[in-house]
Amino acid sequence: MGFIFFPFAIKRRKKESEPSAPLHEKIKEQLQAGQPKFDLAHTGNFNGKETEYTLHFAKGTTSDYYFLNSYDAKMGEHQINISVRSVKVENGNGEKLNPNITAKESINILDGRSVYKARINKENQQYNAWYSLDPAAKNVAGFTALKSIHDNYGYDMAKELANVKGTEFQLALPEKQAEQALKKGNLVEIHNADKSEKYFIATDPYYKTMMVFDAAGKRQYVRNTAQLTQE
Repeated sequence: MGFIFFPFAIKRRKKESEPSAPLHEKIKEQLQAGQPKFDLAHTGNFNGKETEYTLHFAKGTTSDYYFLNSYDAKMGEHQINISVRSVKVENGNGEKLNPNITAKESINILDGRSVYKARINKENQQYNAWYSLDPAAKNVAGFTALKSIHDNYGYDMAKELANVKGTEFQLALPEKQAEQALKKGNLVEIHNADKSEKYFIATDPYYKTMMVFDAAGKRQYVRNTAQLTQE
């Protein structure tokens, strides 16, 4: 029986997805079988959003450790593949592991929102980018493609957050906490002073703005929330 090595934040991802006991039992069964590779299916549910996962494990070539190399996430008609592999850098510093897109973040992407990640390329250069679904495109493996928007594109989340709040609305979370939630692709609540009007916002890097949704989840096509009070 081997061991499973979860690189980077897979432990946190497992906590976020709250895997059931049967998944752990399936992992144990596969370890006992000793196969060089195995795949496991799992279903996650966040706030009523059900997603089907396929976890791809492989045994290391020089040890008894098993690694989670990637996972597939499927919601509705779209399925994406998330790599959990390290990047071999070309300056003699070995390998570095890119921050992974978590299970919860994959649901946010499949639900039409963007996730902000720091990445490392093969030249050992770090860059930041927003990742979102590209519904009309498929990659070579047949998965729905992800598109990335780098910082040099000019999206200023803090500026757009101030624009969408205006003077009428306030965040339900402390501002720094709200910014971190938005970078994970989460919806963040805003409301007026007496909380009689409530909306939810998410980043929209491609159009350099914020998406606004009403309490029922319907998209509101406005530039800032001052317009909402006039409709």
